[in-house]
Amino acid sequence: MDETLIFDVGFHEGCDTEFYLQKGFRVVAIEASPSLYARGLTRFKSYIDHDQLTLLNIGVNRHDGFATFYVNL
Repeated sequence: MDETLIFDVGFHEGCDTEFYLQKGFRVVAIEASPSLYARGLTRFKSYIDHDQLTLLNIGVNRHDGFATFYVNL
C-alpha cells in the first residue's frame, strides 16, 4: 500500500485532485469526458510535468473494449 497515492475516479473539474496535490500527494485521476480531460491537462500542467499527477482520459466499465460516451449538454 502506498499512502502517498490517491486515485480520483471521476476527475470532473479537478477539485478533489487539486486538494490532494496541494497536500503533497501523488494522484492518478480518471476522466471519461474528453473536454474535461483537456481542461485538466491545461489547468494541472505543472503537476503533470513534475510527475505528481497522471490524468487519464478513460472510462471504467466491467467489460473490456469501447463504449459510447454521452455528455449531457
